Amino acid sequence: MKKKLMILITSTIFLLISQLSFSLTMPDFTLTDQYGVEHTLSEYKGKVVFLNFWATWCPPCKGEMPDIEKLYGEYDNNAKDVIILGVNNEEKDTVKTFLEKNNYTFPTVTAENKLLYQYSVRAFPTTFVIDKNGNLFKYSIGALSYNSMKELIEKAKLQ
Repeated sequence: MKKKLMILITSTIFLLISQLSFSLTMPDFTLTDQYGVEHTLSEYKGKVVFLNFWATWCPPCKGEMPDIEKLYGEYDNNAKDVIILGVNNEEKDTVKTFLEKNNYTFPTVTAENKLLYQYSVRAFPTTFVIDKNGNLFKYSIGALSYNSMKELIEKAKLQ
């Protein structure tokens, strides 16, 4: 009886929480990518931002990188309403060499661990989709398929 009651209470709480509507503004940052270009999150207001935290040593990260590169091209290399941006906390030269070796051109900024803490990144890859107002639309821990990435971006564009 206690177990059933706990399940009922837990389910009810989860249902109530899932019905709440609130916005979570993502922490701002200004960081430099492999090309020497600065990226400031708040300057992308009005655009959807696909923010992917990854590492060169991470097999699931390596698995999704071709799809991220494909999205970068499909969304006009960040020239319009969608920004594709990688985030890595390794040495700049390590990141740049990895990207060049694998022909990945999407911008990747190098961040200190502080940003990973601010975004509560505990595993790689972790992806945040940020809406046009700078608020969290969705996040995902673990590798995403191309279709999942595309669907998240398209849904965020409708917000």
